[in-house]
Amino acid sequence: MQKIDRADLSIWILSIAFFSVTIILFGQYISYLNAIVYFPYDWEPTDGDHLNFIHRLASHLPIYLSISKGEVLSIYNPLYHAIVALFGGENSSLGLARSFTLIFWILIPLVVFAYFRKKWGFLYSIIAAFFIWMPPEPGLLVDMVQIGPSSTMAFFFLVTILYANNIINKEYPGQWEWILLGGLASLTYFAKQQGLIVIAVVIIFLLIQKISKKNIILTLIGFSFVFIPAVISLELANSGEFLNATIFDLKRIMPSSFYLSMFRLWQFLFDSSLYFFIGVLISLFPFIFMKYGIKNLSIWQVSFILHIPFLLVILGNGGCGPNYFFSFWISIVFICIELIKSEKVLQILRFNKEKFFLIIAILIVPTLIGNMGNIYAHLFINFSLVLIVFLIILNKNNKFLNKSDAIFFKKTTLFSLVILFSLFANIYSGMKNTSYVISGMKLPTPELEIMMQDYYDSVALLTVDKKNLHMLSHRNIGAFSTNGFRVNNEGATMFSYAWHSKNIFERKIILDNIRNQKYDVISTGLQAYPKEVMNEIIIYYSPVINKPINFRFGEIGRAIVYLPKIPTLHKN
Repeated sequence: MQKIDRADLSIWILSIAFFSVTIILFGQYISYLNAIVYFPYDWEPTDGDHLNFIHRLASHLPIYLSISKGEVLSIYNPLYHAIVALFGGENSSLGLARSFTLIFWILIPLVVFAYFRKKWGFLYSIIAAFFIWMPPEPGLLVDMVQIGPSSTMAFFFLVTILYANNIINKEYPGQWEWILLGGLASLTYFAKQQGLIVIAVVIIFLLIQKISKKNIILTLIGFSFVFIPAVISLELANSGEFLNATIFDLKRIMPSSFYLSMFRLWQFLFDSSLYFFIGVLISLFPFIFMKYGIKNLSIWQVSFILHIPFLLVILGNGGCGPNYFFSFWISIVFICIELIKSEKVLQILRFNKEKFFLIIAILIVPTLIGNMGNIYAHLFINFSLVLIVFLIILNKNNKFLNKSDAIFFKKTTLFSLVILFSLFANIYSGMKNTSYVISGMKLPTPELEIMMQDYYDSVALLTVDKKNLHMLSHRNIGAFSTNGFRVNNEGATMFSYAWHSKNIFERKIILDNIRNQKYDVISTGLQAYPKEVMNEIIIYYSPVINKPINFRFGEIGRAIVYLPKIPTLHKN
């Protein structure tokens, strides 16, 4: 470990105090992970759906089906599911799927620490790693470790941006490095559609840095080398439905509300991540008000700016969750660490001694007071605080830009200490809220495991031949996926979104299939079927299993499994 600089002593003391307090709260999160990662049954209502996609990939079955034929299956890009299928094959379990989610989630802070160890030193690289892994949004920590592609996308996003930054800072990067950069960007997209943002960030940053057109073209070629063959192979394997399912049909069945997007983005920036957002605004101050050269923008600042319009487009859909913010969060963290360490920004921000402590109060006091109870009041106050900060900075009478009578520190500054304290306080508040959310969950118990095993065993006895059954489901199909069923209808998407899109989805197909008993099995889950669907199920199908199961996060409900009143199993 490097010798602690005397000027950094206050930063070390503050960091140790923060880690000591926060780790206690973080311990509850670790306990949560330990409880659910290897839980062999449904924990989230979509766990079984993702496992079904994995099994179908391992069995070389299509995972993208035609909505016009009344079939909706995967709407996710396939990289995460393909990785799990590669290692687990047709016998992949829910525990294995969660393990890969967790592996990518753990790799993110490890990569951050390893990459910035030499650039920033031990202290700041470990702070950055902890900030990445302790986002203030309570739902983000829970969402990132559920079965699904979010952590995989975040990992490839991080690696791609770091690699881009590394190449640009090289004196003579090889042509193959630019091609590899494009390939990494393409993998980010195939991890999750949201990952498309990374190629835009990379290309815009290369243009700002005035990288040669040849190298930009090589980057795009690298992207195409992965993108085009992957799309062609996926289209051929899925009867031409890959792009339809993941882009075109998805966009139509999950329309976006701009006002909802604005509210969610506002809430994340001003309520969950206020002091990080203030740090971002301060870092952008020289570029906005001082005509600082645009070439001095970091790749993280470019990423932040491009994320704003991007998130305003994607956050308004009904399926949006906290995990949508993670690539955005990564960018915010690095901007703030760079702000604390940047002499360029500090040289411009020369503060009047008498007014400086007012900024300290503005940054610190609201966090110490805590949440005001009313979310709208809280958002309003936070927004007002940001405006006050900028009004103080811009007010000429305050002489903030007066070179005389200024507080100016070059290395470890009071300014840096205040900003870092504010970020720590923000993280602490988020971890406290996360701890509260987790404490409200009913974690797996022996009784819950016995209950779920009973249900899984009952499902296993339904049929000897468990392959490729025509099944209608609405979430919570882990028992079917685990027992070898290859479900070809993903009810969460079909009935939550597609069912209401009358222009592209023909409800009559589903209803006729029920009347003609074309489904070998029908199961219920967390969400109820539409009334007209349930009415037909009751007429033409008989309940054969009616048992309590875990619906979501320990929430107990009853799952019912139906078979045709006229037996049709093995009819083919």
